[in-house]
Amino acid sequence: YSLHYNYSGINSTLSFNNLTTGESLFQISPTTSNYSIPFMVVQFMREYKDGTGNIVHKWVSGHTTLPASDVAQIKAVRIGFVLVSNTAKIKGAKGVVSKTIDFCPFENYCYTLSDLNKVAYVFRTTIHLRNFDYLKRIDDKVL
Repeated sequence: YSLHYNYSGINSTLSFNNLTTGESLFQISPTTSNYSIPFMVVQFMREYKDGTGNIVHKWVSGHTTLPASDVAQIKAVRIGFVLVSNTAKIKGAKGVVSKTIDFCPFENYCYTLSDLNKVAYVFRTTIHLRNFDYLKRIDDKVL
């Protein structure tokens, strides 16, 4: 499977495809749905020992290129995005609203919605990769 996010402001698209069959399982874009995804965050959690032997957990942005030694330390992946309705929620609204609202999938990663006639939703999930860690430890003991 492949997850593709193409950022181009309000015209951003998100698609999820089966690489074996070529089937598109879903696609969200202004041309195919009433929603757009103007903001998406992918992060990886590294777990490593610092100079004093303490275990450190650190989230690293998905757009960062990591050395191979750091990739081996990844223990979780978290994905968050903001989904915005392309249709106005208030029909016949009068005047210009000067307020904005921040929608934050994770701390310090926010999208500012300036058109309050639209509806926004925040989605986030964390995928823990610990099972692989545990299986590797069991496999090492068997050998």
